[in-house]
Amino acid sequence: MSPTAEVIVATTTVTLDWLGLATPDVSELVAYYESTFGLEAIDDPPCPKASVGFSLGDGWLVTRPYTTLPSGGVHTHFAISITESAYDQLYESLDTPVERTFGGQRSLYHFDPAGHCVEFGERPALDSAVGPIFEVVLEVASLDIAIERYRQLGFEPLDRGSDRPRCRLRGPFDLELWEPHLGIADARGGCHVDLGITVEDANAAAAVLGQSELPEIDNRLFVRDPDGHTWWVADA
Repeated sequence: MSPTAEVIVATTTVTLDWLGLATPDVSELVAYYESTFGLEAIDDPPCPKASVGFSLGDGWLVTRPYTTLPSGGVHTHFAISITESAYDQLYESLDTPVERTFGGQRSLYHFDPAGHCVEFGERPALDSAVGPIFEVVLEVASLDIAIERYRQLGFEPLDRGSDRPRCRLRGPFDLELWEPHLGIADARGGCHVDLGITVEDANAAAAVLGQSELPEIDNRLFVRDPDGHTWWVADA
């Protein structure tokens, strides 16, 4: 594949296939997500370089050891949807979670054993106790530059913070863009975040993300954007 001119990729064609978590101890991290959610760990999930994964809705949460190349998912800040009853059980089981309410829906913030910040967001009408990933936080050098980049992928600015340098973008999953700072629960934005996406035109999306040399790995373009986040981009 080779890059083409930048085009806007329709929001409806962008799908989050997976979010990758790097860890020094895959077994410890897998045990945390198994015990916290009762999720089933699956070996060799359909994601390049992944060790073990968990199916969440139509996407995956996958683990990779720090020694895996190309590297990504060094520090990840993301949100998983859960039901009201699962939320209540989780609140009782976690040590010192931080709780917030947004639009009448509760969220818990907790750090997994590898230091990734997980938000557990209460959501109605889920088919199971744990639903899909609905938000990913990316640390960026410049909000204005990053907002324009992701608008070209079909994400639209929804809420720009007045008290701290952040902006929420709405899409099939939400992106939170943060210039470097500590937010809720003293969490920072994600660093070297690892995302797999499917789009209508992988070449166009890769060009928008800002990489000129585009290696292909397992039928996906591997792109590292200007803020250091890694994107594995596939055609729909």
